[in-house]
Amino acid sequence: MVKITKIRARYEESDQMGFIHHSNHIVWMELARMNLFRECGINYRELETKGYILPVTKVVTKYVSPAYFDDEIEIHAAFSRISYAKIRADYLIFRNENDLLCYGYTEHCFLTKEAKRPVRIPEGVYEKLKLSKTVMSWKTNSM
Repeated sequence: MVKITKIRARYEESDQMGFIHHSNHIVWMELARMNLFRECGINYRELETKGYILPVTKVVTKYVSPAYFDDEIEIHAAFSRISYAKIRADYLIFRNENDLLCYGYTEHCFLTKEAKRPVRIPEGVYEKLKLSKTVMSWKTNSM
């Protein structure tokens, strides 16, 4: 399953050079990931209430082209790897549906909120993630 999140680049996200600052791409990835969880039927807030957290353990991005204020942005997100305690989400970020700006992925580990120790993904969540697993392809070098 690929979830597409659409946003418009905001003025406050731009830097002095007129580009959208690179750190915002990571924020956009997080927004798309939260929407992807919802699309899969997983309530992230409920996971935290049950004592689970999913810290980022790795972020990889490749910037292809700059984004600018007021650009229409699409973030494509998909879970591509699911193990018993870790997940990987892949992202493609486009301007105007077809101009690739950035691609990359984030990796996350399921931990208990209190002890901050790795744990297995809860069974119901694991099944939903496995069902949603998709590999997105793009016409650039893989990471």
